[in-house]
This record gives sequence, structure tokens and C-alpha cells, in this order.
Amino acid sequence: MATDSFKFWDAYYDALKFLDTDQQRAEFVMGLCAYVFDGEEPTFSSKETEFGFRLVKSQARESMDISARSREAGARGGRPKSTAKSTPLSTVKRGAKSEKKRSEANRNEASLLSTDNDQPAPPPAP
Repeated sequence: MATDSFKFWDAYYDALKFLDTDQQRAEFVMGLCAYVFDGEEPTFSSKETEFGFRLVKSQARESMDISARSREAGARGGRPKSTAKSTPLSTVKRGAKSEKKRSEANRNEASLLSTDNDQPAPPPAP
């Protein structure tokens, strides 16, 4: 088995819309599934159906490759766990209080700078 699942991309649907009969559409979907699930190169009774399949074949191959890489990564344990400790939301300062503190700190810093030149401190940045 080539894979056990695949994404049905919008390009597949676009190709299906150009096929005239339900038989062509069914042949396209069955051929796509045979290619993805069984690894078989499908044969088609009409040139239109074959043309539609050839348009989406590379995207189907890419979908199969993504699925295989994901399966391999999962077998190795998946993504490594983060070692950084997260900060609880209760300790993160937000809102008007922290804005007020920043504004106050900016004024204090500006007043310290102004004592060197005896110039008035510039207004704090908004």
C-alpha cells in the first residue's frame, strides 16, 4: 500500500468539473485512488480523463510524500517537546496598570536626563 490517506485538493475537484460524464468522473476518482493507495499507474478510457489525471498526478505524489514523512516522524516520536518553561498568564503584566508604570518610568528617565543640562524634560512618548 502506498499510503492510507490523502488530501483531496481543490485541483482534483477542478479537474472533475471539466469531465463531461459521470463515468469519466468515476474513472478519474478510482484512478486517483488506485495511484495513491495501491501505487498503480491507472489507465483511462478517454483522453479527457487521462489529461485530468496527469494534471493532478504531481500533487497526488506530493500528498503521498507528505503523508509518508509525517508517518516517519510519528514513528520517531514526533516533534520534540519544548524545554523552555512557559510563563503562567497570571504573571504576565497587561492592561492599564502596566501602561501607567511604563509611562511613569519614561517620565522618571526623562527627568534624570534633564538634570544634566537644566533643560525641561521632553514629554513622554505616547
